[in-house]
Amino acid sequence: MENKTLVSANKAHRKGLWLVRIWPMVITLLVFGGLTYASVQMSFPIEWSLIIFGAVSFICFIWSLRSIGTWKKWMAANTVNPKTALEMAKASFLKHGWKENLAIWGKAAKQQFREDFDSRMELVKQEYLKDAKERYSHKRPVSVHHRFSGLMWMLLFEVIVLTGLVLLFLSLEDNVMRIILGLVFILGFGGVLYTIKTIWKRNQTIIEITLHGITITGKHYGWIELDNVDIVRSDTLVYQKHKGPEQELKLKNLSLSADYLDELILFYRTENTPIGEQ
Repeated sequence: MENKTLVSANKAHRKGLWLVRIWPMVITLLVFGGLTYASVQMSFPIEWSLIIFGAVSFICFIWSLRSIGTWKKWMAANTVNPKTALEMAKASFLKHGWKENLAIWGKAAKQQFREDFDSRMELVKQEYLKDAKERYSHKRPVSVHHRFSGLMWMLLFEVIVLTGLVLLFLSLEDNVMRIILGLVFILGFGGVLYTIKTIWKRNQTIIEITLHGITITGKHYGWIELDNVDIVRSDTLVYQKHKGPEQELKLKNLSLSADYLDELILFYRTENTPIGEQ
């Protein structure tokens, strides 16, 4: 299984979306359109149209349920990270749990899915640990903040514009134009101050990860305090304190990607805390 070409979670999700939802829906809509045309333009009996449409809808529904098991079995064996692909599916075409519960697949297929899923996730875990050890073992703690590189470019652009306004102001003799440029400069300077303020806010630590635990938006949790801490759907940190409610933190526009955070959390929860280290 390690030698085969594996697909990304996004590609696996798209394949499942087409297989489970889009193709059955397309067939149903095409049949509906054809029967509507036949009934209106060709005097095809409406009763027969309803019967045929109902039969096709039922067949497509069964096809969709059958495809869930087919896709999950394929996905577990052919996806780099099947956990992410499954979470993405649960947020879209498997959003309603009852549909997944009604999935039509045999006991052997379910067992194969579970074996392949566990096998792939064990490999993913080992790869994460190896990568994280090389990437982050010397960084204690690791701080994550909002990404602000785009704002730095914006600040540079604003400074250049203001500099151009000053030069233009000094070169003009028309007092009216100077007044207009002065007002524009004041507005522009206000924009520069706002950009600097935004950069300062985004530089605040959102997540801090150490051998001892994780700090999320200012609240610290020891690893032993958390029943669950995980990255789901490749964009959300889910964490739950012992006997507490499950909480979520969106990970968009952070200085580290969700995949790196997943590596970090797995690495630091697995590492042994050195005696005496704070």
